[in-house]
Amino acid sequence: MPISYNKTMTKVVVNTESLGKRYRLYRKPIHRLASWFSFGKWGKYEDIWALQDLNLTIELGETVGVIGVNGAGKSTLLKLISGTTFPTAGSLQVHGRSAALLELGAGFHPEFTGRENICLNAALLGFSNDEIRDREEEIIAFSGLGEFADRPVKTYSSGMVVRLGFSVASHLDPDILLVDEVLAVGDEAFRVKCMERFNVFREAGKTLVFVSHDLRLVRLLCNRAILLDGGRLIGDGEVETVVQEYLELIESRQAKNGSRVAETVGERVHRGSGEIRIEDVALTNEKDQVTDQFFTGAPFEVRIRYRAVQDVEAPVAVLHVLRKDGTLCLELFSGDSAQGDTTRLGREEISKQLPSVSAGDTCEWVFRAPELLLLGGEYYLNVYVYNFNQPMPIPLDEIIRASRFSVSGGKATYLGLFRHPGEWKRTL
Repeated sequence: MPISYNKTMTKVVVNTESLGKRYRLYRKPIHRLASWFSFGKWGKYEDIWALQDLNLTIELGETVGVIGVNGAGKSTLLKLISGTTFPTAGSLQVHGRSAALLELGAGFHPEFTGRENICLNAALLGFSNDEIRDREEEIIAFSGLGEFADRPVKTYSSGMVVRLGFSVASHLDPDILLVDEVLAVGDEAFRVKCMERFNVFREAGKTLVFVSHDLRLVRLLCNRAILLDGGRLIGDGEVETVVQEYLELIESRQAKNGSRVAETVGERVHRGSGEIRIEDVALTNEKDQVTDQFFTGAPFEVRIRYRAVQDVEAPVAVLHVLRKDGTLCLELFSGDSAQGDTTRLGREEISKQLPSVSAGDTCEWVFRAPELLLLGGEYYLNVYVYNFNQPMPIPLDEIIRASRFSVSGGKATYLGLFRHPGEWKRTL
């Protein structure tokens, strides 16, 4: 099938038309052998389409999150874009040089040292010996391998392989960076470095295609999301809108299968590992009355009551306030209020100050704003509870669209999301 890779940059860096990838599953090894010798005429097999009829355009400078359940075709799409596999149907055009961090250890020779694998990968991407030498030490320093850089990759842990792979992929100046879920293997310190590298990459106007099951990470990184299911594209657009489509898809399937992973209470659906259970989310006004009607400039309060199912060292709450159309207006982190400047204090110091909870404890977080700065409109809250000590931000419990509320009282002449405090002064 037609596929082309062009190093000349254009506004459109990835374009697919009716793209499809098929794998043949043979019932027995002898059937595969019969198919080879008969040029596909004999041998029993089943066609498995990892991707079907995919029409997709990705432009220069976009950060695209690819989400979907296991087996949806996410990794297959990245493999096709990177050129590690080829389409069965349709066409694919890639403009610019791409670098990929796909399966753990993909592209590394286990008998070569880390340093030798850096040179090998760079040479395959078309770098000269001088360019490789210029980047080599920087790549090793970023990966944090130290003396392991001169040891065979087969002696590395999974985390070390990921650190080397990401360092190589992100430092070879690609136009398109493709990253699969393998970042989940890295430790917290390296994840922070990766996030910083992603930001540098985006600020340089490069393209990032990011596959992840971590929806919070997708929300933080991406300005666009696509949803795959059964190898087909079923959602493409603004991140929060596509994320909601994905969550609704999961809910409908869990309800159909009677799964206990998502438990519905009223209109609220709980997800998470289950160490903490959110029991109530309430919005109150200045009179301490529960309400869903607020005015711009009036007091605003959110109360989150939860019960600890197991002991948790450092639970924190995260609130997302979103507009009706899915636009994320702000994120509120319960660790900010009492701890001050979280950037200055650092993660370890904040963790020491967060109170732990024991199984059976019932607790409450309260977020109180003396003035609600949101302008008129319809809004809703997503509520998450995390263990701050976990290296991966996997929710202990979360409720999407936990509460809805409306805001009125903003002047009709105001545009945007907020009324920002301040004053005008004429100087001339």
